[in-house]
Amino acid sequence: MAARLCLVDGSGFIFRAYHALPPLTRGDGTPVGAVMGFCNMVARLIETHAGDRIAIVDQGQQEMLQRGEFMAACVGKSQCAVDGLFKRV
Repeated sequence: MAARLCLVDGSGFIFRAYHALPPLTRGDGTPVGAVMGFCNMVARLIETHAGDRIAIVDQGQQEMLQRGEFMAACVGKSQCAVDGLFKRV
């Protein structure tokens, strides 16, 4: 069977990881939960799709802000939660 191409929404993975895990920090207090969750999801994807090609794409925060998508994604979330995500990423 020919290798398939799997495109991953990087921003979606990061937001999912951030909201799925409790606040996790290193010994010095640096938040690491979103990064750890993201890496775990990518590792699982690689295991599941062994032999396939995987590309993680990210739209970029600046472009999202310009189009207003970021603010639409944040509706209903506290500013604290959104700020916490950027500290973790």
